Amino acid sequence: MADEEKTEEEVIEEENTATEETLDAIDKFDALNDGKEDDSAEEDVDDGDEGDSTEEEAEEEAPEETDDDDSMEAAVDALEKEIEAEAGKSDEQKADEAAKAEEAADKKAAEDAEAAEAAKEEPFDCGLNTNPDEEGELYDEAMVEVLNKQGQAMQDRAKAAEAESEKLYKEIDRQDAVRNADWLDSKFNQLGDSFDKALGKGEFEDLEVGGDQQANRIKVWRRMQVTKKAYANQNKQVPSRNKLFTMAVENLHKTETKKSKTDKETAGKLKKRANQSLGSGSKKGSARAAGSTALKGISDFDKKLDS
Repeated sequence: MADEEKTEEEVIEEENTATEETLDAIDKFDALNDGKEDDSAEEDVDDGDEGDSTEEEAEEEAPEETDDDDSMEAAVDALEKEIEAEAGKSDEQKADEAAKAEEAADKKAAEDAEAAEAAKEEPFDCGLNTNPDEEGELYDEAMVEVLNKQGQAMQDRAKAAEAESEKLYKEIDRQDAVRNADWLDSKFNQLGDSFDKALGKGEFEDLEVGGDQQANRIKVWRRMQVTKKAYANQNKQVPSRNKLFTMAVENLHKTETKKSKTDKETAGKLKKRANQSLGSGSKKGSARAAGSTALKGISDFDKKLDS
């Protein structure tokens, strides 16, 4: 019953502790064996494997946090609280602001409609005078009519092209949104088993609608946007999209991040230990084989002398 009452974070923390104990044991084992193995055996370790292991360890080493990183983290937290405070306004405040926004939107819509109607009612006019009662140079009415028709046709084509461009831009925006959603799904699915319970596996639509996993993914995306805005507010270079994702996940899922990093570190050390053991064994085996060959050669030589 006691195990059932443990929270998810407590279970993960216990796993992290066990993994850290494994790492300590590996380190102690390495320390005990330092200097005891034959130097030539270590030289025979597969350079390719050892290089890969070193490279993997280097990749896993997280950059040290700086005061600037801490200040930006604080700025992001402050901005997020500000946004949450805005979202947490009373119903009366929200209703009042919504009414004002609606009034402004209605006014703009009316102005746009009026402008569109005016443009629709007024046909193209080249501006040349065909009325003899008006002052100014008089132009042939048939010629002016042709010019007006040509101008109207050009104006209509321009409006049609503008409408088509607007439609195209909306489609581009939609495709960008789809691509971004696909990218996010891919990033979540690359995080590893440690994050499956909190963030789920598969596409966003595959998760339970309104469930914790969908909500947690949305929080990561929102944190990315808030972080991006915080950097822009301070006129600092906005991190890449991949970096923003990593920052958001590490901020919101510290326990899972720690477990994932510890597991990778353990796997890296175990692989290095396996490579070293295999390399040493191979070297010793080669030495024994060479020794046997040499002894056989001496024995054969002695036999020839005896004969």
